Amino acid sequence: MKSSPDASCELIKILVVDDDALTRDGLKAALSAEDDFVVQEASDGRMALRYYKEDRPDVVLLDLRMPGMDGIETMCELNKLVDPAPVIIMTAYGDIASAVEAMKCGAYDFIVKPPKPDQLMETLRRAAETSAQKGPGPDQGARADSAILESYNSLTEREREVFQLTARGLSSSQISEHLSISPRTVEFHRLNTMQKMNVSNKAGLIRCAVRLGILR
Repeated sequence: MKSSPDASCELIKILVVDDDALTRDGLKAALSAEDDFVVQEASDGRMALRYYKEDRPDVVLLDLRMPGMDGIETMCELNKLVDPAPVIIMTAYGDIASAVEAMKCGAYDFIVKPPKPDQLMETLRRAAETSAQKGPGPDQGARADSAILESYNSLTEREREVFQLTARGLSSSQISEHLSISPRTVEFHRLNTMQKMNVSNKAGLIRCAVRLGILR
């Protein structure tokens, strides 16, 4: 049974945008089970824009593939509004090209459907923390890029190769063949790279690669 929210608990408003009713219902059920999430649904991009203007959410969970306005178009319209909330893109395809396009257009992160519950909750809460920040100076983005570059510079030459090839979508076996090393060695270097770049998944590596200009 869901417990009553603590009085000190900050509620996080999530706008779930997906044209598939079953997906929306599943996400709403999972998110509503968390004490700190309040969920609103939209079945398309135009409805999402209307709901957003009426009651700004803290985070938007947005499907990439939708009829009419797709996820990228919807996100671009949201980003034109004052004080836009972070957008997390959902894709059932997991293709690198779409993920890179979403990240370059301003997505906070992307997840592959169906999302793993723990990963989804963590990503939403991190995004909400970003949304709640007050007075982020004009050089915040530059500081973030500087931190990513510093982490990248700490990688060994082999770790950089594995990082770049991973971010471009190559599998461990493909990287293994490309670099003439074993798949186990690839996994070892990838783990070290993720720790040094302070990311926990492939989406994090892609985000760093986009900010570094490695993925065009």
